[in-house]
Amino acid sequence: MAWLHRRQTKKGARVLRRDGGGHGVGLVLNFGGISAVKMLFWSAVVNGLLAPPLILLFILLTSDTKVMGRHVNPPLHRYLGWVTFVDMVAAAAGMIITS
Repeated sequence: MAWLHRRQTKKGARVLRRDGGGHGVGLVLNFGGISAVKMLFWSAVVNGLLAPPLILLFILLTSDTKVMGRHVNPPLHRYLGWVTFVDMVAAAAGMIITS
């Protein structure tokens, strides 16, 4: 059981270092005058612009029998994927046009 305790201690130390690093970055950004709300807003904008190409990539890959073999998307999933892609392109275009 000692080996399990050592393993958990090492894992816990890694988690604490990661969390401490994240808190440190947050403090620097906060005291550096960068608004957390603005960062959230701009990350949502970037995600909205990157989503359509990624959705397209997923649709094309999951519909290809060379890639997926017998596990390709059924027609309903393919249709829903294309509807989602068109909606996301329209949303991204609307955001760009209106800003």
